[in-house]
Amino acid sequence: MSHVSNKRISKETARKIAEHLDKALKVLGRASNTAAFTDELLSETERVMIAKRLGIIVMLMRGESFASIKNQLGVTNQTVLRMYKALKAGKFKQLTKFIRRQDKQSDIFNLFGLLPHVAGTGRYDFLDEKI
Repeated sequence: MSHVSNKRISKETARKIAEHLDKALKVLGRASNTAAFTDELLSETERVMIAKRLGIIVMLMRGESFASIKNQLGVTNQTVLRMYKALKAGKFKQLTKFIRRQDKQSDIFNLFGLLPHVAGTGRYDFLDEKI
């Protein structure tokens, strides 16, 4: 599990940090650059956590059931419900626009190369290659 410091920062400092991260990601541009950046910046746990969140959003947009999402991604019902509520509240506007712009929704899995196509033993083996 990721650790977040108990030391609080001001909203202004948090905003500035977020702006710097946004700028850094924009400058990276190409996928190979962002992969190297995230490999250096994020822990294995953080990368898996982000991939699962993305997977939940994509699967919800595809109309998959909570049970299917839970079983395929190894997340709890509470996590799926939290992401569902956030999605319905419009929290992921830019991400959902991006996903919808793709020619085929099934290409999202291939595009990110992060999520399993099938359930079953070994369905997460692909993460070893990504992390």
